[in-house]
Amino acid sequence: MNRSQVTPSQLRLTYVLGLFILALLFTADLVKTRAKILNDVEVGLVNGTYVLAKMIGYEPVVSSEPVLEFLGNIRLEPLTQITVMDTAFNVIAEFSENNSPRHIRLSESELIALIADHNAHTPKVFTSADGNEWVLKLNHLQDKPYYVLMASSRTFALETFYQRFAIYAFLMVLTAVVGYLLLSIQLRLLRSETRFRTMIDDIADIPIQGFAPDGTVVYWNKASAEMYGYTEKEMIGRPIQDIMSLDENRQNLNLILDTLVRTKESTEPIHWSLTNKDGALVEAVTYFTLLTDAAGKHEIFCIDVNVSELVQAQRRIQDLLDEKEMILKEVHHRIKNNMNTIAGMLWLQADTMKDKSAAQALLDAQGRIMNMMVLYNKLFRSAQFTTLSVREFIEDMITHIRTSQDPSERIEVTMTIEDAEIDSKKLQTIGMIVNELMSNVYKYAFPLGAEGHVLVSMTFDEPGMLRLEIHDSGKGLPDEVLDGSIEDGFGMMLIRMLSEQLEATMEMGNDKGARFLFRIPI
Repeated sequence: MNRSQVTPSQLRLTYVLGLFILALLFTADLVKTRAKILNDVEVGLVNGTYVLAKMIGYEPVVSSEPVLEFLGNIRLEPLTQITVMDTAFNVIAEFSENNSPRHIRLSESELIALIADHNAHTPKVFTSADGNEWVLKLNHLQDKPYYVLMASSRTFALETFYQRFAIYAFLMVLTAVVGYLLLSIQLRLLRSETRFRTMIDDIADIPIQGFAPDGTVVYWNKASAEMYGYTEKEMIGRPIQDIMSLDENRQNLNLILDTLVRTKESTEPIHWSLTNKDGALVEAVTYFTLLTDAAGKHEIFCIDVNVSELVQAQRRIQDLLDEKEMILKEVHHRIKNNMNTIAGMLWLQADTMKDKSAAQALLDAQGRIMNMMVLYNKLFRSAQFTTLSVREFIEDMITHIRTSQDPSERIEVTMTIEDAEIDSKKLQTIGMIVNELMSNVYKYAFPLGAEGHVLVSMTFDEPGMLRLEIHDSGKGLPDEVLDGSIEDGFGMMLIRMLSEQLEATMEMGNDKGARFLFRIPI
């Protein structure tokens, strides 16, 4: 596709001019042919009559027999007649080709008129009674009272002209009809191509180029000129590879063109860096498609999407995300360090307390802080800060509790934890519940030195619902705790409060030891 294509008006004008020139050529040829035919007839009659008059004039004419014999040796054209007459207009001899029944008879007045003009160079035209036109020439025999009249049918002579005219008329009509049909088809194709061209030319924000299978540019729209800085005049006929900034891009383009022509299928879009006229890089995503016309000629079109601003924005966003991640990691690191400091201070304070209950309360607070440090340590090491793995967090937390509460490992802990990524805030609350219950197990469930077993189960039995169960084989919960006859301690109050915060249901009871069951919506 290029801008030098003709318009529909130009195509119609060319068609009309072509028909007009063809008609002029046909007319000129017909006029020339008719003139030549008539001229040949007239020249033939003049020459023939003169020669016959000379030849017959040297012989004695006493009867028609010697004249007929002489004329019989002459080859005449069809519908040509020779008549020899005396001065009284009596026919001495008459001859025509194959004794044709079509002949001419002139009246005495007509013959007198011919005799009066027998020296004229131009033959005379005469129309017979049957409507046939004849060309006549009369010559006087030398030194004898006889005349030679030669007549040729003008109508017959022009039959070739009429046949030629009929053929030309047929060819003219056929050319006009076929030309009109071809013109109509070409106009439809041209209108379709014009609409297509106008459509892609009017797409001001999308660069579109067309090129041959070897990369030679054949189309370059306005948006391409704005994006790359090259005008259409500069790019038409130039290899598209010229705007590739890297040899790798040129190789990729050649491979894409070969693949398109071979498979006849559009390729996946490609993201690459190109250069504009000023040498600046342009980030583009290019879509390629192959068009093939009825003659099998291939033309490749590509649509470029300028993603330079998008790439720059993504880089800025990534830089901000990296900065945010660094800041969050630093925040979590500082929180963990502060918690570690607070936990150490609580431990030192508890160590100086003489009141055992007060010291135990401080140590319980220290344990809660230390378990929260497990969460922050996970967040600090995680690639994301909004969700965490249930299994990793709970297993690490229980391992930390067991190490601090039961160094001898007299109590066996079995964990059945189904893994999932859940919100870190919700997981922190769940972890505090597990911490309180596991701490109580080590403090109250088993008498000093007793062995036992604890089951920790976390499963997703229903979609969106976490089932948390902690079941020990210890002495179980006191009846007054189960029937609510005494007030809950701080630990139990905290567990109930955290359950309400999670909008969870809680069941507790004894089943060969204390058993807690929570159903937590996730």
